[in-house]
Parts: sequence; C-alpha cells; structure tokens
Amino acid sequence: MRSFVVLGSCLSSIVAAYLKAEYNWEMLANSSVLRSDHFLDCVISHNKYLPPKANIVEDIVWKDGMGTDGLRLLDEVYPETTGRIDMPADAPGLLEVLQKESVDLFLLDNLHDLSHVLTHYRAGLDEKPYSLPFSLSRCENETALISSYYYGELLTADDSVENWLNIIRYIQLRQPQARIIFLCAHGAGSEDIPQRYAAAMNFSERFPARASALGVEVLPPVKVDAQLLLDRDHFVASLYRAMAGHIVVATEGGWSAPVGQHDRPASEMSHEAVLPTPTRPTPIMLSGGVR
Repeated sequence: MRSFVVLGSCLSSIVAAYLKAEYNWEMLANSSVLRSDHFLDCVISHNKYLPPKANIVEDIVWKDGMGTDGLRLLDEVYPETTGRIDMPADAPGLLEVLQKESVDLFLLDNLHDLSHVLTHYRAGLDEKPYSLPFSLSRCENETALISSYYYGELLTADDSVENWLNIIRYIQLRQPQARIIFLCAHGAGSEDIPQRYAAAMNFSERFPARASALGVEVLPPVKVDAQLLLDRDHFVASLYRAMAGHIVVATEGGWSAPVGQHDRPASEMSHEAVLPTPTRPTPIMLSGGVR
C-alpha cells in the first residue's frame, strides 16, 4: 500500500479520493494550499504574523451553509492545523506527518493560485498587519468587515512558479525518498477570463523544466471539452478517476510520460494533455463538498 500527501486544491484531493477508494492508497495528510506565498510565509517559514484563529472567528457572521466549510478552510491557514481536509478528526497535521512519517508520494497542484487573492487587515496603531487567503464573501457581515480588510492582487505566474519550487525544496529536505507528482492547473473553462487563462498557460510553460530538474514529475494541464467540466475549477468525476489511474500506473508500472504524449516528437507536444471522453462517471463525494 502506498502512502501519500496532498498539497494543493480539489484538483489533487479529488484524485486522492480515487487513490484511496479504488487502489487502497493511504492518505496521511491533505493540505489546501490556498495561496502558495501564504503557505511559504506562514506554514513553512513562520516569518509573518497570524492572529489567533479565535480572534478572526469571533468577528464573523457566516452565511447560511458556509460556516463548516469556512472554518475548515481557516484551519488550512494555520501551520498547526493544516493538512486535515477530509481527514479523521484525530489525524496528525501536515507538519507532524512530515516530521514523523516516511511518505511514498506527494501530489501537488497550483489551482488555487489562479484565483485566490490575499485579504489584508488594515492594522491600526499598535496593531500588527496580517494577510489571509480567505474570502469575506462567505460572511454575512462582509460589508462591515470590508472596512477592516482589503483585497490584494492575484499572483503572477512567475511568483507562483518560484513559490512552488521552494515548497518542493522544503518537501525534499524532509522527505528525500518521496516521489513528487505535480498537476499543472488547467485553463479549460477560463477562456473568458484572460488573466486567469494566461496565468494557467504561463505557469505550465515556465514550471515543468525547472521542476523536472529537481526530480519532480509534472503532468501538463488537461485540455477537455465543455461537457467534461462542471465549472472552471472542477471536472466530471470520471476524469479525476482517469487521472488517479494514470498516477497508479506511473507509480506501480513505471509509466512516467504525461498522458497522451507517448511516441510523439517534442516539437509536436502540446502544453496540455488531451484525455478521451469517459462514458461512465463514478462520483466520489468529499465531506466538505466542492471547494
């Protein structure tokens, strides 16, 4: 049985659900990397201030149905609680797993970097500024909170690339035996948002060579037709299942080339892998719903 850890978004965590359900792989931790820069600064390096979670929560009035998921995502902001998305309540967090366990494989992706901005606190006198990768749109009292916060800018592809390379180096220092597979976020479904689409494509052009030099296996962004998309972030269930199968074959059977690119000259290879339309989707429901 293979052990693995997720650092990323629903792109990796839904694939992970199939690795668990259909191949009996063991997921040791599941971290939602809501912004790669915040993850580096606050989870890995601890070089930026974060207020106690209770101080944040006491100011929030949740919209109907948003409280449970909102609190789960806030847990991912803090180093002591990140890594427990869709995990048992008593499961160790990411940092404890990195310290104590020997992990076979890490599954990473950059999807959140395409759309998440940081929410910055307007610090007053004698207060410390801080930032959270958390949207106030989940809050019923968003209008009142916005007087104390403001939204920053989206990450550039170049910044995202550098952040993820540093995250990979951090993993490799602590888990040198582990295999790392990186799923580049797709642009499919975002053609009407030029900035997001360009960020996805630019990342997928600039990241693979540098990550490969570190020994990382990079799968290019999947290019699919509209019928295989639920929305800009999510595919139909059968596509995640296919991706899980490819990872198993790559890991167990030595098949490491990206899907759809075997026996093709490099000059003809697209930055996007093209998968066939599956005919029998098999849904897997995550406890926190779609993120």
